[in-house]
Amino acid sequence: MANLIKCPKCGEQIEITSALKAEISEQIKIEAKEEVRKELEEKNSLETADLKRILEEKDKKLAEFREQELKALILNRLSEAREVLSAVSFFGNQKPPKLGLTAG
Repeated sequence: MANLIKCPKCGEQIEITSALKAEISEQIKIEAKEEVRKELEEKNSLETADLKRILEEKDKKLAEFREQELKALILNRLSEAREVLSAVSFFGNQKPPKLGLTAG
């Protein structure tokens, strides 16, 4: 049985030899592989961009959290320092209280 194809221009039936059939088949495989490779590269590129965006957002949130944590720590230390200064100021104007300790 002969392998025939129809010419898209003139409509004539043309016999395809095994060699030509193998060559066409190989070319189709190459083109299909290239198309799949391009699709995978595009998909990977989009996924990589999404992951970079997510990582940048998380880094930004982490930096904001650290800044808030540092501010809270500074405010806490400042409050403690004010208490110490207040106590020093209070005792600076008065005699220190006796603690009930005697030299022995």
